[in-house]
Amino acid sequence: MTFPIPPQIWAKRPITSLWTDFTNAYNGKTLIGSYPVGVSPSGWTSSGTTGFTTDIVALGDTTSGQALRVRGAATTGNSGSLIWDHIVPAFDVEVLMGVYVDATGGTVASRQIGSVIRRSSATDSVIFALFDSTDRDQIEINIGPISPSYAVFSWQLGTWYWMRMRSQGDDYVARVWRKVDPEPSAWTATLTDSSLTLPGQIGVSGSSRTPALIYCDFFSVSLDGTPAYGPGL
Repeated sequence: MTFPIPPQIWAKRPITSLWTDFTNAYNGKTLIGSYPVGVSPSGWTSSGTTGFTTDIVALGDTTSGQALRVRGAATTGNSGSLIWDHIVPAFDVEVLMGVYVDATGGTVASRQIGSVIRRSSATDSVIFALFDSTDRDQIEINIGPISPSYAVFSWQLGTWYWMRMRSQGDDYVARVWRKVDPEPSAWTATLTDSSLTLPGQIGVSGSSRTPALIYCDFFSVSLDGTPAYGPGL
């Protein structure tokens, strides 16, 4: 069951901290919706290529017992973004998300999962993602169609990670760590780039090839300069 929020209420309630565990969604402490299992989450818009699909699934070892699942076609793989409609385009933002790439199937470079911010067109956006290179050894901050910054980070399939990304002006910083570990103080990747001049949309970015599956069990956005909320962080 969903709980749609009338536009006039959204207009009167400034959004500075929005988060979801993919069972419920909140604006601060105010419940704004719920997500049933078996369908793509309402209030999110897919910008993926044909074959890019998302749905809510029941999944153990997650924050709430549910997660967003991202899938692509078996032969070609597909990538795309799922934009959270409740957030107005923004310049400065911090995103925190919980991510997992399963250990089933797939081919090298067919899997990645992360956040997209400052998305003002199909080619203008910032994506921070775990990238499945030959040895699954890097994360990337991508501006548009290129990859101007990456950092060595040996991540593993079948492991839950936290990913935090912050955009402030032309500066982008990001960190990733296992959920079972304390959050590090150092940023894993940094980038300064002035090529994007417009505010943009915010959401989940992913690429997968069936039977490989990728999941997100928590997604949090802060627009007021404070750290994006995360349970226990």
